[in-house]
Amino acid sequence: MAAGASVGLALLGDHVVVGPSTRILFPFIKLGLVPDWGLLRSLPQRIGVGRARHLVFAGAAIDGAEAVNIGLADELVDDDAVMTVALERAEAFASLPREATARIKARFRAFGRLDFAQDLDAERVDQVACLTHGEFAEGLSAQLGRRAPRFIDGTPGDATE
Repeated sequence: MAAGASVGLALLGDHVVVGPSTRILFPFIKLGLVPDWGLLRSLPQRIGVGRARHLVFAGAAIDGAEAVNIGLADELVDDDAVMTVALERAEAFASLPREATARIKARFRAFGRLDFAQDLDAERVDQVACLTHGEFAEGLSAQLGRRAPRFIDGTPGDATE
């Protein structure tokens, strides 16, 4: 069972893995409280205001399948594989290029706060920064060399196999 702060912490992650027996609960209203740990921001960003409102005011538990169905979680796996798969996904995210990843995450966080012209300007700034960063050189080299890129601290990785 994940309730309250543990759900808030999970929603700060890039990828949420659950099992069929997972239970997610938003008990705040039944306790006379408001959601904390950033849930009133992260929950609507993840599943939309309408669904977030429903979950918060219903205070009912949902299972892993429903969490994936509404977008609260990203992946449903067997209960005994949740931790293994979550660690595999974390390792995959950790291997991504840091500069591009940070910029993409910042843009997702800013979604809906910029008008279209501002979005395009931010895109231009981000793309120039990424194109001139060492991670792009590694990514392009890996693509041309038909190998997996190795991004290390924002610098090109060792190209030898």
